[in-house]
Amino acid sequence: MAFMGAVATGPLAVVTGGVSTIVGTTGVIGLGLIYALVAAALIAFSLASSAVVGHTGIAAGLHTYVARGLGERVGLGVAVLMAVSYTALSAGYYGIIGFEIANQIEENSGRTVPWVMLVVPALVLVGFLGTRSLRTNAIIGTAVLGVLIAAHFLFDLTAVRFPASGGFTAETLDPVTLFTGAVAAAVGFSVTAYPGIETPMAYGGELGATSRQVTNATYIAVVIAGLANVLAAVTVTSALGPQTLADGALTKGSQPVFDFLTVHLGEGAAGLFGLANLVAVFGASLIFHHAASRSIRSLAAAGVLPAGLAKRSARSGAPVTASYLQTGIAAVVLLAFAVAGADPFRTVFIMLSHIGSVGVFLSLVAAAGAVMVFLLRSDSEEGGFLGWEGRLVAAIVAALCVGAVVVSALLETHVRLDVAGSSLVVWVPSVVVIAALLTGVLWPARRRTARSLALDEEDEYATPVSASPALAHLIPGQRTPVDGTPYGPAPTGSYATPPTYRPASAPGGAPSSSPRSGTAQPPIPPRPSQPSAVPAQPGGAPPWPTQGAGRPGS
Repeated sequence: MAFMGAVATGPLAVVTGGVSTIVGTTGVIGLGLIYALVAAALIAFSLASSAVVGHTGIAAGLHTYVARGLGERVGLGVAVLMAVSYTALSAGYYGIIGFEIANQIEENSGRTVPWVMLVVPALVLVGFLGTRSLRTNAIIGTAVLGVLIAAHFLFDLTAVRFPASGGFTAETLDPVTLFTGAVAAAVGFSVTAYPGIETPMAYGGELGATSRQVTNATYIAVVIAGLANVLAAVTVTSALGPQTLADGALTKGSQPVFDFLTVHLGEGAAGLFGLANLVAVFGASLIFHHAASRSIRSLAAAGVLPAGLAKRSARSGAPVTASYLQTGIAAVVLLAFAVAGADPFRTVFIMLSHIGSVGVFLSLVAAAGAVMVFLLRSDSEEGGFLGWEGRLVAAIVAALCVGAVVVSALLETHVRLDVAGSSLVVWVPSVVVIAALLTGVLWPARRRTARSLALDEEDEYATPVSASPALAHLIPGQRTPVDGTPYGPAPTGSYATPPTYRPASAPGGAPSSSPRSGTAQPPIPPRPSQPSAVPAQPGGAPPWPTQGAGRPGS
C-alpha cells in the first residue's frame, strides 16, 4: 500500500520536468523548502487521520471517514470529487506518455505522429490491469517503485558529480529564497507532487490490512514522496544552476534534464532514464485508475450511480464495470483534447493534473475537518504518543496548511496554466472541482439507498461496529461484499465467517466508563462461539450470529 501511494505521487516527474517548470515559471528557487513544508503538513494529516482509522476500522477511502465526521451528504460530495479527481489525474499522465514518445519519434525519424494514437496501448493496458486483483497490481507498483528509485539515484549521482558552474548547492532549502518570485504560485504548483499519499486508506480494506498497517503505509508514502521531491529540487537546481532556472533561461519541461544527462552520460543513459520515466508515469496512471474505479464503485453502492457499477469480479475482486467506465471516460477526455489540438504536456497534463490535485487536497481538508468533529464527539480516550488532544491539534494544523495550499493553487491557476489572468480557462479547474463536490452534497436523498455511505463500506468488508468505538476493528479475511459477489480467497470452511469481537478493556462484559466524559458505556457483548465451518444460507446471505434481533452491534 505504501509503495503504491509513493508511486502515485510521481516523484520522478518532479525530476524530469517539475522543478525546471516550476522554478522557471515562478522564479522561486526555494522549491525544495516548499516541498518539505507541504510534506510536514501531510504528516500532520496522517497523524490526525490515524485516530479515525483506528476507531472506525478499515473503510474504502477518505469519503467514508468524512461521512462519519461531517455527515453523509458531505461524504457523498467528497466521493464524487475523489472520483473526478482520480480520473483527471489518471488521464493527465497519458498526456506525458504521448508527449515523450512523440518527441522521441520526431527526433529519431523526423516523423510526426499524433500523440493521442501513442497513448492507446497504455490506455488499454491500464484498463486491463484495472480488472486484475489489487494484490497483483501492488506487485507491479513495487516493481515500478524500484525502477523509479534507480532512475532517481542515477540522476542524483550525476548531479553531484557534474554540478553547474556554481557547484553543488542546497540553496533551494534556504528560507531567504522564499521572498523572491511568485511564492504563492510555487506553493500552488507543489499541489501536484503529493496526490496519491492518501490511497492506502482506499486500499486497506480490500487488501485485508489492519488499521495500524493502513496508518503506517500512509506515513511511509508521505515520507518517501517528501524525501524524493526535496532531493529532486536540490539535485536539479544544482545540476542546471539555480539562478539559470529562476531566470527562465531554460526550456520548460523535461528537455533540460535529458540534455544534461546526454552531455555527461551519453545518449544511451539518457534514453534509459527516459524509459524509466515512462514506466513511472504509467505506474502513477495505473494507481489513480484503481482509486477512481473504487470511488465510482462506492458511489454505485451508495445509490448515486447505477447498481451495476458496484459489482466486483468473483475472481479478482476488482470493480470491473467501474474500471471499464473509468477507462471509457479517460478515452473520451483524451480524444476531446486531441480534436481541440491541445498540447499533450502544456494543456492535457497541466490542466488535468491541476484539477485532480486540487480536488484531492480539498478532500484532505474535508477529511481533516471530519477528524476534528470525530475527536470532539467521541467518548473514547485516545492513547498513544500524543493522545486525542495532540491528534486534534494535528488535524487543525493539517486543515489550515493544506487549505492554504488549495487556496494558493486556485488563485494562481493562470500561472500554472500559463494563460492570461482574464482568460475564461482560469475558471475551469475551480468550476469542475466545486461542481463535483456540490453534485454529491446536493444529490436528492430519495435517490440514494437507505444504507449510508459509511455503513455501506463497513458492510462490504464485514467490519463489526457497535455503539462502542472499541469494537470498530477489521478482522482480516472476513469480507462479504454488499452485492453478494465474493472476491479474494475465501476463508477455510466457508466464505462467510462470522465476525470476531475484539476483547473489551473491561473484563466480563462489565460496563466501562470514558475518562473524558465520565459516562458509562454500553456493556460489551460476549464473544460468540465460532464453529470451524458455518453453512451458507439460502441466496448467499451470510449467517451472521444473532445479537438481539439484528446483526452484530445492532
